Amino acid sequence: MSAETPADSRLEKRRRRAEQDVRLAHGALLQLVNRHRGEGWAAPLADGWSPAEILFHVLLVLEEALAELRLASAAGLPTHPPVPAARQLLEKKLVFLTWRLPRDLWPHPSTQPGGLILAPDEMARRSTAWAGGFIRFLRENTPAYLAELRHAHSRLGPLSPFEWSRFTRIYIRFHDLRMQES
Repeated sequence: MSAETPADSRLEKRRRRAEQDVRLAHGALLQLVNRHRGEGWAAPLADGWSPAEILFHVLLVLEEALAELRLASAAGLPTHPPVPAARQLLEKKLVFLTWRLPRDLWPHPSTQPGGLILAPDEMARRSTAWAGGFIRFLRENTPAYLAELRHAHSRLGPLSPFEWSRFTRIYIRFHDLRMQES
C-alpha cells in the first residue's frame, strides 16, 4: 500500500469540504421550505414567482447539475478539457469570493417551474434525495478524479464537483436574499 501524498491529502480535504457544502446547502434549502410553508407558499412575490416556484426552480437546478455531473463522469475525462473564457474566469472568481451572483442571470428553460407547485414535504423529500445522491457521487469517485471532472455552468464555465457543491450554497443564498427583498 502506498503512502498518502500531500496532494492526496489536500484533495481528500476538498472532497470532505464538498460533502459538507452539500449538507449545508440541503439544510439551507430545508430552512427556506420551512420558512415559507403556509399561506404564502403559492402566492406570487414581487418578481412573479411564488416561494414554492422559486424553491422548486432551485431544486431543479441542483438536480440537473448532479445529473450532468453523473453524465460527465460516465463519459470519462475529456482528452481536451474545455478552456473557460476570460470573462467566465473573472465571473467565477467573483462569485466564489463574494458569494454574490450576477443579477442578470436568467433561468434555463429546463429549470423553470412552469407553474408547478410542489408541497413543502415533497420539496423536502426531493432535497434529501438530491443531497444523498450528491454525497454518494462524491464518495463513488476518487478525489483526484473529481478534481479533474468538469460540467459547464452556462455563465461561469466549467466547474468541478467541488466547485458545484460550493455553488449550490451560493445559489440557495442568492435566492434566499431575493425572496427577502420581495
